[in-house]
Parts: sequence; structure tokens; C-alpha cells
Amino acid sequence: MPMNSPKKPHKAVNQEEKKQKHVVELIQTAPSSEFSSDFFDRMLFHMGGRSIDKYGSIEKRYPKQDQALPHIVDRFTKYLYTRNRKFLVDAANFAMIEFMCPSVNNAFFEGTDSAASPGRIFDGGEQSDKRNLDLAQPVTEKPSGIKIVIETDTPESEFSQKFFQGMVNRMGVSFAKYGAVKDGYPFNVNAPESLLLRIQKYTDSANTEFLMDVANFCMIEFMYPSLVKTHYNPIEDLSDAGRAAVSTIISQHPAE
Repeated sequence: MPMNSPKKPHKAVNQEEKKQKHVVELIQTAPSSEFSSDFFDRMLFHMGGRSIDKYGSIEKRYPKQDQALPHIVDRFTKYLYTRNRKFLVDAANFAMIEFMCPSVNNAFFEGTDSAASPGRIFDGGEQSDKRNLDLAQPVTEKPSGIKIVIETDTPESEFSQKFFQGMVNRMGVSFAKYGAVKDGYPFNVNAPESLLLRIQKYTDSANTEFLMDVANFCMIEFMYPSLVKTHYNPIEDLSDAGRAAVSTIISQHPAE
């Protein structure tokens, strides 16, 4: 298992920094149809001033005062029961926080090849990592060198550009292997179950790469909901129970 790389000290957050606009640039390694820049923008927005004012900076909270991992499941469970897609954004953000400040012992990052992928869970419960030869796209169709530009006032200490880039990169790999997202979701592949599988893979292996997959499945569910009548309400206090953690993974949807 690769050794843990030393953590870089987080930049202190101050009021002036919170007001400054800056640009986040990502290399687009997947077609624009395979990700949502709006989702990235919402992630950054919710990591910004309000979160800092309410809870404090990430470096002060995680992992000693709080742990992000239980909150991933907590927010995803709230989405299942409220159908508010804002909680998918929260779940993805907690995956990023866990990536930045791991609570799992000996956490490390290692890019796994396709053979090590846990695959996807299809409707009906089948788990498979087989390449879809009918839908898979040639790698040459992936855009190269195009930049995804997001303007934000969220301090750089409160998010990970590496995490966002990893999300895009993995959506490019998925496009080449499985085909377009719209052809798999929500009717053929079960994004919620595939997400929970990635959380389990992370806790079992301590490889933080799987957290990028967790965030991507949140994004896929945001783009192509498997639940009917979903909505987006950014007022988190509407159904938010704060930082109360859950201890078990909820693996089933509420009955339709």
C-alpha cells in the first residue's frame, strides 16, 4: 500500500479572503454531456461563506472535531427521503472533505486501473464491470485541452481542485468504457446503490480515489434522478438535522 503523502498545511481563512473572487480551472477530459458544471458550481457555493460562518473552516473541524464520512450517508439518506437534490451536493462535498481530511486510518490516494473497479450496480441488483461494447465510445471522442472555468469566492482552503479534476477524469474513463451517462441512468444502472458500494470500497481499502466516484454518483443522480418528483431547495435548514451522524449505511430506497 502506498505511503501517505504529507499533508500540505491549509491556508487560513479570513474575512478578506472570503470576499475575493477567483477562478477554478479544470481540464475537460470528458464530454460536456458527461458532467454538470452547475453541480460543481453548487458544490463550491455551499462550501463558501455560509458554511464557514456556521461551522468554521475545514481545517479546524476535520477529522478531530468531526468526521465527514458519516455525513456522506446522512445527506444522501436525506435526499432519498426528501427528494431534495441539494442533499446530493452536500453528500458530494462531504466526500471531498473526507478526501482532504481523511478519518480512515492510513488513507492514501492511488489511481486504480479498470480491472480494480468495483463496477456498477444495475437495476435488479446485478453488479458488473463489463465494458459495454454497444455504448462505449472511442477515447478519441473525448475533448482534450478544453478548460472548465468556474468563478467562485469560496476560499481555496475549503475545497480541493485535485478532487474536482479527478471527478472529471473519471467521468471521461466511464464514457470510454460504458458509454454516455444518459444511456445508463436512471433506468439501467442504479446510481444510489453504486454510490454506496464505493463508500464501502473506500472504508475497506482506505484509497481516497473511491471518494471521487462517490461524488460522481451524486452528480449523476443530480443530473438523472432515479426518484420521481425531485426538486432543488437550497435552504438547508428546511430538512437539515445539522451535523448529527449516522452509523449505518442505508442501502434501500424508500418505497415509491
